[in-house]
Amino acid sequence: VVAVEYRGFDAVPEAHMTDVRNRSPLTVNEPRDRQEVIAAHEVAVNELRDHGHPYARVATDENDGPNGREATIVFTAEPGPRAYFGDTQIAGNSSVGDRVIERQLSFKPGDLYRRSLVQESQRRLYAMELFQFVNVESLNPERQQERLDTRVTVAEGKHQRVNVGVGYGTEEK
Repeated sequence: VVAVEYRGFDAVPEAHMTDVRNRSPLTVNEPRDRQEVIAAHEVAVNELRDHGHPYARVATDENDGPNGREATIVFTAEPGPRAYFGDTQIAGNSSVGDRVIERQLSFKPGDLYRRSLVQESQRRLYAMELFQFVNVESLNPERQQERLDTRVTVAEGKHQRVNVGVGYGTEEK
């Protein structure tokens, strides 16, 4: 790899793009690894999605140079329209109230879409230890609307749990 370039990432602040470059597994003057190219692509897409562009796409172009040994890898962004969180639907709950689930969400209608908020909401719901399964997803992403409705799907687990611990200290007998 002789160069790694990022084009069309104007929607991402420069400080964040510096972080993307630093987190990229691709290293200049190192051999090209297909998995590293894929991982760098995902880092770039996720950064756009974390800055209000849920429909972002990134094209990867690999130019092997005149001798076939000097790869230049170019990531070109198509951010798509900026979007905001819309209404939230909750499905799959029976004994846990909708309001309990809504309180754990890291976003509310009108907030700028950020993929990290969706992931954080999912982690917070799992941390309640009330659900065996939690999925937070966008509804109708193919429409590319400015207000992105979401659905929270849960599968409740057993609500009663007992943790017991026993110990013995030899100093105090």
